Amino acid sequence: MTAFVSFVRAYAIWIYLLCAFGALLGVKMLTDARRLARTTLFSLEQERAREQSYRAIILIGVLLASAVVATIVNVVGGAIVPAPESPILRGATPTLSAIVFPTNTPSPTLTGTPPPASETPFLTSTPAITATATRA
Repeated sequence: MTAFVSFVRAYAIWIYLLCAFGALLGVKMLTDARRLARTTLFSLEQERAREQSYRAIILIGVLLASAVVATIVNVVGGAIVPAPESPILRGATPTLSAIVFPTNTPSPTLTGTPPPASETPFLTSTPAITATATRA
């Protein structure tokens, strides 16, 4: 229960936006179904338009009910479920500094090293012209 309430509280704005977008989609479906019912002559198409309008009304009702449930969970569930506690339960402790003993480090000196001998690269012969067969 706590996880559900915290999920709804964290994503409440997205839930409201999704419900509003779905309700607008339902209103569009309802207006399209009403327009179809007005312009058609055949009874089978009128039944289809009536079913589409029922579906649109049910969609709008479900999404409005979801928004109301999200609001109730946000308001009532927020009062029931305690706020998450901080993971830091105690004050800061003083840090201990490391004991550094003086050491006798030798200073760097310059040493002469001969440069590396350069190697000559291997020479490879590659043909300059390659013959290709062409059709006359």
